[in-house]
Amino acid sequence: MYDIFLCGIFIYLFMRKKLTILTPAFTFIIISLFGQTPNSFRNEDYDVRKFRIINMKVPTPQKHLSLDNVHAFMVVDARPDTVPIGFMQKHPLNHAFIELNKSVRQETENFINDYFQFSKTDSTGIVVMILKKMWLTDELDIIEDDFLNDKKKGRGREYTSGIKMKAEFYYKKEADYYPLYRYDSVFTDSFSVTVNGPYYIHDAIISSLSKLSSIDNKLSDLRNKRKLSWEEIRQHKDDDFNIPVLKDTNLRRGVYATFDEFKNNNPSEINFEVRTERMSDILYIKQPDGKEFVARDNWGYCDGHKIFIRSSVNFFTLQRVGNAFYIYGSKTLNRKHPSHLKLTLMPFQLDWDTGNLN
Repeated sequence: MYDIFLCGIFIYLFMRKKLTILTPAFTFIIISLFGQTPNSFRNEDYDVRKFRIINMKVPTPQKHLSLDNVHAFMVVDARPDTVPIGFMQKHPLNHAFIELNKSVRQETENFINDYFQFSKTDSTGIVVMILKKMWLTDELDIIEDDFLNDKKKGRGREYTSGIKMKAEFYYKKEADYYPLYRYDSVFTDSFSVTVNGPYYIHDAIISSLSKLSSIDNKLSDLRNKRKLSWEEIRQHKDDDFNIPVLKDTNLRRGVYATFDEFKNNNPSEINFEVRTERMSDILYIKQPDGKEFVARDNWGYCDGHKIFIRSSVNFFTLQRVGNAFYIYGSKTLNRKHPSHLKLTLMPFQLDWDTGNLN
């Protein structure tokens, strides 16, 4: 739609004879907008690392809380990909990665240090947040998620916009770390990430901290509670990605019946063939007697070099970045006309907790 708008301006100015020579800048805009679409954004193998990057600023907290038993706060970014914070899947000028102006760790830490007024006594402890997930998306599957906005969800539309937030909190006193609590929730609204992204981040961080203020007066009584070393916490953090599909040198060829088979690099079927039809990919399992049957419920497959995940009626290439996997694919098959089906392509990140895309 935006391309059509710009084209209309160009034609209008040309017909009015007020545009006789295209400036280099304007020429570049026209070539960029019209030239890249057919060759890139319609190709399901498009490299997600080539998507545009849009920086986002988190709003300043409007209120401040005091903590009497905490004198500092530290954030550790333990997400699978520590650079982006989400996708703009409904952006009018094609899709884009979202990044914060500074690193996610630093922006989150700065926000929290602004939100809390800490004790000025160094003898109090430090709170450590291990950030496991903070991901903005316009493709949240609300049927998949048990909790939305910290409350048990009701049934509604299938996809919506919002943020997934997951973190673990520890209290550090001298060399010891005491587990405090885990936070795992989803915040949604009717507004897209393009419009409401900064406020999703704002609300998710504040919600994750709500329990901390309520247990502040109990932090001094943790001496007799279970305690951990930093090495134990670090090992626990690293174990999330200590899985065969990320660690093995070679990928095993075969069909993954489940998400666990994918994670373990252990496909259960090795004799198969994928045939591409006009609007779908069909996976056939070959049996010992030579007969074939269509596998409809498998999670994905590996050809020995690349991994493909089933989504909608197709298989899409999983593209690894760090410990994260992305696809440029589709979750739905749109019917614009009774006789015309169309795949709507957009980027997604693989959720390590569920094996789904968002």
